[in-house]
Amino acid sequence: MLSLIWMNQLVMQCGNTLEIIESIECLKGNMPEDVEEIVLALGSYIIKLAGEGDSTEENKKRILEVIENGKAYAKLLEVVAAQGRRCGIY
Repeated sequence: MLSLIWMNQLVMQCGNTLEIIESIECLKGNMPEDVEEIVLALGSYIIKLAGEGDSTEENKKRILEVIENGKAYAKLLEVVAAQGRRCGIY
């Protein structure tokens, strides 16, 4: 798979803090359609390349399920806590 993302077109807001906030929102399931399309396309191929799922369509469903059921956001909080940082600030 080849995926080109033109960096001269904003997909999300800019600035490191805004990117973090928007990434958290995405993990909570609040993402614009264009971002969702990128996340599902790239994520489904990453799962396939890792040998964890041959069907990109099924992989997309798995990604959406993990986002919708809150496990994606919970994993972020777990990773942040493992690094000795405070969780649940945002």
